Amino acid sequence: MYLYAQTNPCLLMAPGYPKAMAVVNSRVVVRDSHFSTGARFVNERIGNTYFLKFKGKYISIINGSAVVVDDINRLTELVYIEPYENSVFHLKYKNDYLNIYMNLVILECPIRLQWASFDSALSNCEMERYYNSYDFLGLSQFDYISIDGLDILTCEYSFYLICDGDFNKQLDYNKGDQLLEFISFGCKSRIPLKFIDTDEGVCIYSDEFGYLQVEYNREWETYMPVFSRDSFECPLILEQAETYSSYYLKYKSMYVRVVNQEFYTCTILTQNIEKASVFQIMSDY
Repeated sequence: MYLYAQTNPCLLMAPGYPKAMAVVNSRVVVRDSHFSTGARFVNERIGNTYFLKFKGKYISIINGSAVVVDDINRLTELVYIEPYENSVFHLKYKNDYLNIYMNLVILECPIRLQWASFDSALSNCEMERYYNSYDFLGLSQFDYISIDGLDILTCEYSFYLICDGDFNKQLDYNKGDQLLEFISFGCKSRIPLKFIDTDEGVCIYSDEFGYLQVEYNREWETYMPVFSRDSFECPLILEQAETYSSYYLKYKSMYVRVVNQEFYTCTILTQNIEKASVFQIMSDY
């Protein structure tokens, strides 16, 4: 998404928190709202550093606040991006980090952000109802939460699965070949999912295909993730990753890894957690 956000204005989201990054009177502010109500930013790479920009202008810190500036004298006076994990990053100014309120901190609770593309097909009334489903008073009250801040175990909405921070692709399933794929967000075949707390852990369920499980593929002579209605013997479960609202998909000691090919993705299992893909869950807006 870094490359995508260099040429396509994107929203900024704080994974797992209902926060919107907006620009008001040239100041960058954070509001208690769904991330889609925020402003769109881009990043510009100069050398090995990515600088945050808004409508062609850079961002600096003036009197302790993040401000969109017309003129710059030195690159060292600008807010820039420090990669953290996968698609997640921090914002920094000189040697200091910015926190959730866009204030400078040294190391304490820096804000974690990622790029998000968002184009809703809902009407204004539907979006208003959607926004009203948030509880802005209890930011970290859920163990299992969507990337946009909803409890995935009790929320009435369906959810979609995204992989390694790529907001433009979501999980699909080729039933004939029993293959998990991640396809373009605009495709209509993406799978709405539910997340169910079982004795095994939090499992993934599709009304159309059943539970997401592990099954031995005789043709490929290996275990593969598949959907199945016939049994509930080897379910894949969510294991929380380091970043809030991010997860691994796991069965015993095996983790799901999504491999990107030129025109498609394939899904395999690995016992090396460092090679495992990191998944996030997005509500059906």
